[in-house]
Amino acid sequence: MDRRDVLRLAGLIAALLVIVGVVLLLGGGGDGSSSQGASGRMTGVLTSVSDTRLDLRTESGDTQAFTVRPQDRRNLDLFHLQQHAADALPSIVHYEQEGGTLYAIRVDDA
Repeated sequence: MDRRDVLRLAGLIAALLVIVGVVLLLGGGGDGSSSQGASGRMTGVLTSVSDTRLDLRTESGDTQAFTVRPQDRRNLDLFHLQQHAADALPSIVHYEQEGGTLYAIRVDDA
């Protein structure tokens, strides 16, 4: 790898970091678009992923279950999330709460 390749790689990494920073700043928490229930987000490691349920081990060590509704599946890349679970990579689960049930509406890489 010569000096130009190293500089290109460093530039690419810097650009990606800027993009991630902008996305995180603009992404925020729940956007309030749901007219029902509360919304929020939790960070942790996914321990189980299926088309109807996600289990997240939170940063405090507790396990939280999220239900996946059929209308929310299109927002979730289940294969990608299964890889996160297998590799114990941190994730941010965005959810809506209705009654006592937490519904996963989106999951981002942490």
